[in-house]
Amino acid sequence: MSIRAYKITIFGLAAVIVWLGWFYWCLWGQIVTGGFVSHQAVPLREDVKYASEGIVLDASNGVMSMSDREIILNDLNWYINYFDHHTNTLARSPVLGFLWIERGYVVRDAIAYLRKTGTNDYGDDPYEWLKREHAN
Repeated sequence: MSIRAYKITIFGLAAVIVWLGWFYWCLWGQIVTGGFVSHQAVPLREDVKYASEGIVLDASNGVMSMSDREIILNDLNWYINYFDHHTNTLARSPVLGFLWIERGYVVRDAIAYLRKTGTNDYGDDPYEWLKREHAN
């Protein structure tokens, strides 16, 4: 094999290694962003679980007491806004699919709790629930 063939092979392998490194770096950033977004569902998920079990929730602000329903609505509002604003960078990422699945489950459970504890039913759209409930 000639020296020129070795140089072409080494250049090709180096280009593949650089491309794989760049791909890994981008995927790692998407996973970190997805982890932050997923972590924002934890307070909502826990509050819905505890409220469904009859455990009194603490608003942890110390100034005013809020009902369990108001705490769930505030957590839902926080999570939906955080999700909408921080998933823009994951437009073509496979991580976004997992986040949408998680969002569906968390929002479904929160709306089920709101239906159970209230007299109104605004459908399955969390934006409609937030618009109508925060207006009251």
